[in-house]
Amino acid sequence: MMKKTTTLALAGFISAAAIFFALQANAAEKAFHPYTTEPTDNPLKAKMGLPLRDGGFQREGFHLWDPSIIKVGDTYHMFASCWTSENFSAWKTSFIVRATSKNLLGPYTFAGEVFRPRPGDFFDSEGCHNPKIAFHGGKYYLYHLGIPA
Repeated sequence: MMKKTTTLALAGFISAAAIFFALQANAAEKAFHPYTTEPTDNPLKAKMGLPLRDGGFQREGFHLWDPSIIKVGDTYHMFASCWTSENFSAWKTSFIVRATSKNLLGPYTFAGEVFRPRPGDFFDSEGCHNPKIAFHGGKYYLYHLGIPA
C-alpha cells in the first residue's frame, strides 16, 4: 500500500507542478494590465474605457459602499451604505443614503438619508446596509440587510 500511495502523491505533485509552470509561461506571454489603452476583446471594458477621475459618489467625512442604481426619467438614483469615516469598524452602524446624477457614472450629489437603524427589537436595530433598488409592477422596492443589536 505504501508504494501505491507514494506513486499517487508523486503523480499529484508532478501534475500540480506542470499546471503551475504552464500558468507561469502563459502569464509571461500575456501580463495582466487592468487599465490599459490597448484594444481588448472584452466588449464591456472597451465600451466603458478608463475609470472617470471625477465620477462616482463621494461624501466628505463618510465611507460609502455597495451602491444600487436605478434610472427614473432622466435621473439616476444611487442608494448606498454610509457611515462616518472616524472609525472604519463602525460599518456595523451604517445607514442608507440616496444620491442623484444625470450621468450613470456620476458625479452623484447627496440627496438625503433613506434608512437609519431603528431602535428596539428590529432586524436592523444596529445597522442598515447593502441596499438594492428594484422596480416591479409599477412600484419601487428598496431592500436592505439589517444588523440587529
